[in-house]
Amino acid sequence: MDSAIRALLESADDPDHCEHPAQFDWARQRERVIALQPVLEHIAGRRFVLDDRVQDASFFADLSIQTPGPKPNWIDTVFALRFSNFADLFSTWSHGPETLDHAVAKELVAAVAAAGFHFVPYEALQEPYTGRCGAIRPKVWWIRFFDYL
Repeated sequence: MDSAIRALLESADDPDHCEHPAQFDWARQRERVIALQPVLEHIAGRRFVLDDRVQDASFFADLSIQTPGPKPNWIDTVFALRFSNFADLFSTWSHGPETLDHAVAKELVAAVAAAGFHFVPYEALQEPYTGRCGAIRPKVWWIRFFDYL
């Protein structure tokens, strides 16, 4: 993992609060993400779906491009931006056969970063968790900052 990314993750790690920091302002963060939605839709030329009904997790929202999956009631995610409860971190993920053009994905990440969020590549988050959160012991950094606990 890049040393700057490791330093960012370690500085965001809270030994006492694993789900969200004590001062986390869900309403304010949600407003910031909602404000990004039309910007991202303009860049991608596609609709983004907001999922902010997250509980028992170290993240609070996803903005994603979705398509019908291979079976009834399945959804594929072409491209998603996931927003952590910690330190304005965000990452990207996808699931399904369709992928977003790399240049468009890069532009989307840049737009979110320009709004004050800090990008963490998904690949870096797959490294073993070495942080200080004592209440849980996630196996990888993704779980620590971007998954259900």
